[in-house]
Amino acid sequence: MREFLKSDKTINIVVIDILEKAPMIEERLFYIRGDAADEETLLSANLLRAKAIIIFANQIKQGSYTTKDSLFVDGKTLLVATAIASIKEKMNTSIHITAEVMNQKHIHLFKHVKVDEFILTQVNDFHKTIK
Repeated sequence: MREFLKSDKTINIVVIDILEKAPMIEERLFYIRGDAADEETLLSANLLRAKAIIIFANQIKQGSYTTKDSLFVDGKTLLVATAIASIKEKMNTSIHITAEVMNQKHIHLFKHVKVDEFILTQVNDFHKTIK
């Protein structure tokens, strides 16, 4: 995120997560604690003013259990992308959606969501962009 902030001095970044505190403190970085698939949370994050959204594929934590299983992680990404696309369509707004996925075989499942770009994260954390 620091790279984005350094590369363009005019952008603001909003992070939505369920962590108690913001993962980092930076000028022009705003943190909202909540469910990223919830319409109210997305609207409070000023989704309608966003030019672009990046959905990161992060591990899923439930209590002391953590998983990086691509089925669960990509499923969460799909759920968040669906929520964003639903608001985008309902409000007739244009937002570039980039979604990070762990398994390339899951990309075709996003076709109804109209994701503009995918970032494929391999097991060894190699990143590849797919449009």
